[in-house]
Amino acid sequence: MNGVLIINKPAGITSHDVVARVRRLFSMRQVGHCGTLDPFATGLLLVTLGKATKISRFLEAENKTYRATLRLGQSTDSLDCDGTIVETLPIPLLTAASLTKTMQSFLGEQEQIPPMYSAVKIGGKKLYELARKGETIEREARRIQVEDMTLLSYQEPFVEFRVVCSRGTYVRVLASDLASRLGTVGHLAQLHREAIGSWHDNQSLSLEDLSIDSPLLSIREALNFMTQIGLTGNSLRYAQYGRPLTLDTQAPVVLLFDKETNQPIAIYEQRGNQYICLRGI
Repeated sequence: MNGVLIINKPAGITSHDVVARVRRLFSMRQVGHCGTLDPFATGLLLVTLGKATKISRFLEAENKTYRATLRLGQSTDSLDCDGTIVETLPIPLLTAASLTKTMQSFLGEQEQIPPMYSAVKIGGKKLYELARKGETIEREARRIQVEDMTLLSYQEPFVEFRVVCSRGTYVRVLASDLASRLGTVGHLAQLHREAIGSWHDNQSLSLEDLSIDSPLLSIREALNFMTQIGLTGNSLRYAQYGRPLTLDTQAPVVLLFDKETNQPIAIYEQRGNQYICLRGI
């Protein structure tokens, strides 16, 4: 079985728990996911099966949309509701206008330091493993992009907002930074991923409804944002062996498929006057 499941992850379990359940249900080991959701978070999780695990990084690279609830006045060590409260500060007088203006200041490209409670590996160890031992180490900042940040509601102490951001963005950090710019502290009380690229949570399956007969997105459907080109003859054979190709397109990245069988062959990237194989499928 080769394809992608669109699953609505519930709170209280890890993304790996979802993968483990899919492995048991489908009796296969080649299963992965695109973009980790913290245990307290809910929402869209793309789970890849079989050959579709080879396209995970391309799906992960798509922008993600989250609906988040920030709890002002209290900060935690993990920056979310699963952590221990480490600081309490009063909440200043805030209005919808002041909240919106502050959120607009986050738009654009910026650097963000991953939190200690994260799965980022440094020196072969995950940061959250060190954090649980009470250790804090220096982390390198990463480039991220915030495309949109919109206020949905404010009822003290809770600020609900929607954010569209690039891969690698920690919404927990955005929320903590937002609280800081508002003159207080805060942590994420809720987080729900609404979309990854063009795939939305209203297309997802709950774990309770998941079965061996659940619909799978084909690899070509999952990569619907990518230019797709059908090949025959020598071009098809070259692609099957991962050789450089000259293609009649200017798209930076393309999915090549067998024109007769419609089966995906490889993902190629434009480099100069040629296209080079990034990943065989």
